[in-house]
Amino acid sequence: MARFRAKKSRRGKYKSRLELYFATLAEKANLPFQYEPDRIPYTRPSNSVPDWKIADGIYIETKGYLAPSNRANLIAFKEQHPKIKILLAFGNAENKLNSKSKTTYAQWAEKAGFEWWDMRNGLPVHWWEKYSDNSKNKKRRRRKSGSYLDALTRTGGISD
Repeated sequence: MARFRAKKSRRGKYKSRLELYFATLAEKANLPFQYEPDRIPYTRPSNSVPDWKIADGIYIETKGYLAPSNRANLIAFKEQHPKIKILLAFGNAENKLNSKSKTTYAQWAEKAGFEWWDMRNGLPVHWWEKYSDNSKNKKRRRRKSGSYLDALTRTGGISD
């Protein structure tokens, strides 16, 4: 059987050569069809395992690379679990979604409705202050001077 090859410009409304090939064969056989007539929503049966839990219903997901599948999963999770808050901590929030995109990780997160933080600015301590169960009932404990966390704060590794 000969393979059907079409030039890119001859695909017309079809997204791939295979779709064009299918349509051509169906038309030759006089079979009725419609190309992509309906948009059908669905949910993905999957599990999410966020990186860090900082309070009941509050999670931080750390992302060095924000792959397209990660973006889709984050949006699907947010839609299916509106009471659970996912906060995004990016290794570099100025990274572009891909080499041809002008959209940064930060811009995508804002558009998608996620709070985000650039880890180049240190640890997002303010999220614990804002969301932690302890911060609602108690004042933040003072760290002992000379501790590892104190050293990180002095050197710029943690932002207060």
